[in-house]
Amino acid sequence: MMDAILLLVRRLCVCGLLSGVALTLVKDSGHEAIMRLCCASLLVVVLFTSLPGIRLSVPDMPQREAMQRQADDAVAQAAASQCDAICRGAENYVRSRAAAQGIACTVTVEGALDEDHVFAVESVQVGGAQTAGQRQALRQLAREALGVGEEQVQFTGECADETE
Repeated sequence: MMDAILLLVRRLCVCGLLSGVALTLVKDSGHEAIMRLCCASLLVVVLFTSLPGIRLSVPDMPQREAMQRQADDAVAQAAASQCDAICRGAENYVRSRAAAQGIACTVTVEGALDEDHVFAVESVQVGGAQTAGQRQALRQLAREALGVGEEQVQFTGECADETE
């Protein structure tokens, strides 16, 4: 590759010298503009005939695979962090809405990002002793706030009244 570049530089130098001599010979004549056009054309021809001889090859970098792996790991870690932050925010939201209704509970939201990086809630676990009415209110709250079905809401602990 270096040989091809050296050859190109030599050809361009020779072309420049020839152009300079030719322009000096026609100086102060009416043909100077035509000679400039011819010199520029010669330069373009030399340049474009020499360029295909230069083979630019990108050397195989062993670091490239390692860098790609690091980038993939960083993207996966960011997605996991984002998913975790969304789950914690959803938990706090449902817990605060439940507290506003007078229901003390613990909430655990499980979710995941799909291949399009869209978050979806997979399950909601609600802990604490609640009555059947409170559990129904919490199911309704989870459906409205998180867009989950009743089957995705699970309760841990025993129901305070056994009417459920």
